[in-house]
Amino acid sequence: MKRIYTYISSVLLVITSFACSSSQEQTKDVLVDIQPMLATPLKGEIMEEYLMTPYTKQMKFIQSRLFHFTPASGVSCLITNEYTDTLGYLPPPGNGPGEFTSSWPDYTGISSGKDTLYMYDTSIRTMRRYQLHFETDKVNGTFIDKTKLKEKEQPNKQILDWGINRLKRLDNGYYVGFCDIATQYTFALFDSDLNEITKFGEYPIKNMFDEDKLHFVSCFDGPLEIQGNSIYHATRDFAYMARYDVSDEGDVKLVWKKFYAKTKCHSSNNGIVFKSDNIQGFTSIAIGKEHIFAAYSGVESGELHRKRSGMALYPRTIVVFDLQGNPLKKFQLEGRFVPICLDENEEYLYVQHDDPDTSLWRYKVADMLRQI
Repeated sequence: MKRIYTYISSVLLVITSFACSSSQEQTKDVLVDIQPMLATPLKGEIMEEYLMTPYTKQMKFIQSRLFHFTPASGVSCLITNEYTDTLGYLPPPGNGPGEFTSSWPDYTGISSGKDTLYMYDTSIRTMRRYQLHFETDKVNGTFIDKTKLKEKEQPNKQILDWGINRLKRLDNGYYVGFCDIATQYTFALFDSDLNEITKFGEYPIKNMFDEDKLHFVSCFDGPLEIQGNSIYHATRDFAYMARYDVSDEGDVKLVWKKFYAKTKCHSSNNGIVFKSDNIQGFTSIAIGKEHIFAAYSGVESGELHRKRSGMALYPRTIVVFDLQGNPLKKFQLEGRFVPICLDENEEYLYVQHDDPDTSLWRYKVADMLRQI
């Protein structure tokens, strides 16, 4: 009887191990085509008809103020209320200790107390911290310090130094950066002192090119957002999104990765060329407590040449996903837009429209979720 029991236990152990392995394999490439989804028209409320920050790269609500991260008017960040009345600025470009040499400063994160702002200067791979001071009708930022990224040496470098063109702060104190030069991985993880711990994230569409001949990986670039200790990454040039979770010990786990349209491309001259009928992906994402809101282009790459304008690739569509990357609903907005952000209570989705003029709109989240 004991021998039979041992045999049964062994079988159960094998079955359990197989089940665990199968569960881990759920992160294999999955295609969930959202192209056939019908888009429901969505009406919004215009907040500012002629927005004076046309080059805004990112928008974030912090302490109920709207931060426009933009080089427009010679400043790195314009701070307004929801109606774009100016409340303050962060330092303009320059060579001072708190000033930016990069024309596209990147929002890295905010402290748990919402009073310390982290921003990344791409050109010199340096993060700066600012102490924020909030008053009813004014916001000031005081420079605290700066820290340079310390990347690990890479063997057999082929061309140029690798670099991090984006940096985001997780709640547990780690930082994740997007690698813009080929390192065989998409991301790098840094500790709280910005020492590189590891690189992770295999390239999407990996079977479509010779990795040894790929140098520039801007084709994998796109929105990178954090929710707690979860990393959400979407690509701009094709329809792909992935989520990674980072533990307090610095372990990185791929939770899911999905394609939302077939990718059509080929490798050429150490890079990737997308075909004219390739479907464009995501230009901006906003992560809520239970949903992902994504600005989705969904148009063919060839529209850029047919319309002779980069505006042809700008999205008109918001797709709502759950936090597992499952598409729930597609909405059609009034015009082309980018970027988007949620307010702190997730009551509204704020959208910068660029068609025909640059304007600020908001869309009620409850109205969107009610239709799911």
